[in-house]
Amino acid sequence: MKRLVFVFSLLFFVLFSPSISIFAEEHDDTLNTPDTTKEINYIEYDLEKQEKSIIRVEDTTNLGNKPFEYQGKQGNGEMEKINLDDIIDKSKPIIDPLTGEEIDKRVTPFSIIGDDGRYQVQNTSIMPYRALTYIQFDSLFSSSICSGGVIADELVVTNAHCISNSILRGTVIPGMNNTQFAYGAYNVTHIIVPEEYSETNASEYDYAILRVAPDENGNLIGDRAGVLSWKEAGTIEDNTLLKTYGYPGDKMDETNQISLWGMEGRSRLSDPSLLFYDMDTSNGQSGAPVLNSSNQMIGVHNAGYTFTNGDQLNGGPKIRRHFTNLFNSIVIQ
Repeated sequence: MKRLVFVFSLLFFVLFSPSISIFAEEHDDTLNTPDTTKEINYIEYDLEKQEKSIIRVEDTTNLGNKPFEYQGKQGNGEMEKINLDDIIDKSKPIIDPLTGEEIDKRVTPFSIIGDDGRYQVQNTSIMPYRALTYIQFDSLFSSSICSGGVIADELVVTNAHCISNSILRGTVIPGMNNTQFAYGAYNVTHIIVPEEYSETNASEYDYAILRVAPDENGNLIGDRAGVLSWKEAGTIEDNTLLKTYGYPGDKMDETNQISLWGMEGRSRLSDPSLLFYDMDTSNGQSGAPVLNSSNQMIGVHNAGYTFTNGDQLNGGPKIRRHFTNLFNSIVIQ
């Protein structure tokens, strides 16, 4: 396995590019990761009480090196018209959470790798698209946007770097299409991020799990939008087919609509903790699930990377055992 030396560029968020008819399959019969049983502390933010606490999560799966897999579900697909005037305060600037800059003033010189291969998803009524989410976090004087995915009936995944201590409200909207139709709007009640990320900003821990309340009619997000299938990622061979979809800010500016955009691409470098790929990205797509050819989430997009040899790729943390341990600890509660 190659050992990577890279410079992390504080730049942006995700998508992809087309390719070849023959591609390498994923070899995930063992995790082959050094931290399979590592105990990790997490910071839990209670948005309703505006309090935070520390929770400790151990490896209780008893799976050893066997990858954990979680089966998603379709959901009932009940779509509704969304009134964003109740959610978006247009007087607040939209901030990129990774850089702290306003979205329309942000420079992302290599978020697009070569020609822009992104396309708009026209039909968000089918899986996995309807379980992919637009996320807005509101503070007192600004808002920030990220992407995410539904991973359980009340849980959504995104990036840890999307989270700040100033958040007063979080709103998750799955399957948003042309700013009009979606599978409900859900308020975030709790946010859980690895303490390791808050201390080091290490990309391998750049994930967060959001707990969301039922909608105003008592529907759970997973029951309506569906739940993504996901699994722990073992060794991902170079040239493996990947895909990702999210809510990019540049397309919002171009079209004046909030819509789902994405593409397919290829894995480009091997690393025990991170996925690297040639898929195009833009701000707003932080937290977008990275999917394999079977539409299983195996990673979470977080940023662009410049390597010491000058190569520029996008990437994000793989789904690994510490993510599974956190997920199981929440679901079992």
